[in-house]
Amino acid sequence: MLWAASVCTLATACISLSLIVLHLQRYRAPQEQRQIIRITLSVLIYSLVALFELYGYEIAQFIDPIGDVYEAFGLCALFLLFVHYAAPKGDYDDDHLAAVKAAEEKETTFDWPRISWVFVFQYPIVELFAVVIQEITEATNRYCVNSLSPAYWHVWYEVIASISIGLCVLCIWQFRNHMKSHMKLKRGLSKLFCFKAIVFIRFAQAWAFSLLLEEDIIKTSDGFSYNDIVWGIPGLCTCVEMVFFGLGFWYAFSSTEY
Repeated sequence: MLWAASVCTLATACISLSLIVLHLQRYRAPQEQRQIIRITLSVLIYSLVALFELYGYEIAQFIDPIGDVYEAFGLCALFLLFVHYAAPKGDYDDDHLAAVKAAEEKETTFDWPRISWVFVFQYPIVELFAVVIQEITEATNRYCVNSLSPAYWHVWYEVIASISIGLCVLCIWQFRNHMKSHMKLKRGLSKLFCFKAIVFIRFAQAWAFSLLLEEDIIKTSDGFSYNDIVWGIPGLCTCVEMVFFGLGFWYAFSSTEY
């Protein structure tokens, strides 16, 4: 598994870094391309985290949250990119959000740009807080990654993270719906789909393996140890998936727009 994951990670690195280099060579819209580079880096970070988890199972539980934290900041970067598409001139302040509201396609009575801002940026704050608690409970043996029992922090972490990320993704989706014409010119739907698909697969994969272990559907054997099931297989899946997402980013976040 380690060799296969290494090859996939190397491929992901080549794909994502090549796209980043092209954006840097055509760095004509810094506010937009800065966010695109941050988003593009996400596939490489997810793949590297998964690879290191495969390399050392003993550190896997401590480095796994790195991917979740970067996911939160990646979604914020996508939101800021969409804000800039809606109102190209601004520094993400009150005037900028007011310009976004003025550019909406269908007039609404509530201040949805500011509401979206709050619900998007709550995610990295909540995620960082949850990760700190996770690391503490890991160190005190109160986390238990393979259990969904309320007696352990794992199930509560998953519930809190699920609610937080759900609100964040929903607000980004609604933002895109308010600005469809602006987003269409910039492949907004493709960008949203690519990154949201990563978020969904990571989320679904975590819940799926937790449930399979909880219900004893997947069991250890001579060929697979406990750590192979908890960290090995999900890590290999992530490394393979990131190769395809990296290729998808070449279309969704193409540098040819600049």
